[in-house]
Amino acid sequence: RGHKGRRISKLSAKNGKPLSQNEEEEELKKVEKRINAIEKNEVEKAKKAEKEREAAQRKNAEPEPEKKQNVTIADIFRASKLANPRRERYKERDVIVFDFEPAPNYKPKKDYEKLFGKVAGAMWIDPTDKQVVRMEARLVDSYKIAGGLLASLKKGATFVMEKDYVNNEIWLPSVAEFNVSVRVLLFKGIEANQRTTYGNYKKYETSVDKDVKINVGEQKKP
Repeated sequence: RGHKGRRISKLSAKNGKPLSQNEEEEELKKVEKRINAIEKNEVEKAKKAEKEREAAQRKNAEPEPEKKQNVTIADIFRASKLANPRRERYKERDVIVFDFEPAPNYKPKKDYEKLFGKVAGAMWIDPTDKQVVRMEARLVDSYKIAGGLLASLKKGATFVMEKDYVNNEIWLPSVAEFNVSVRVLLFKGIEANQRTTYGNYKKYETSVDKDVKINVGEQKKP
């Protein structure tokens, strides 16, 4: 398994002995460098796909319908600069924690992507499964929708996402919490606080039984 289909290995011991602090820091830097390289590659692939889509639109002279805007952690990765890697224990697992902040060279192509360049915080990554298992994010600058005509989010909004390691085999969402102050149209600002918890995951196993019928024809006599 690996980050976005890419395997990332990390040395945890040498000659049967734990790594020294300097060696551990070097390994963390290697993991950070590899993750950044993968994210950079994802950005290049996205740019290439966008160019191909635009070329196809010009060729057909028909605008393609706008795809649904699904916000993912990968969007935050592309807009951020990772720093200060360190090791911690989370949910009885060894994880690597990174601080992140807006990347100075990030250039959003669409209006809603500007939000990702205004977010900072920290993320906890399982180095074995290459999963972001916890994230704390905050809005470091106000974000306006349609120039503030429709709505605007005030600086300081926070978001927390957590996952649990279910059945000791897979990370699944456990908590999602956000606190925001938003102004909609010309109305007075609204404070919104919501916490959603997930759980009681169950593992199902299915099997398919098929009845096979064999028709044996009569043997013809010579």
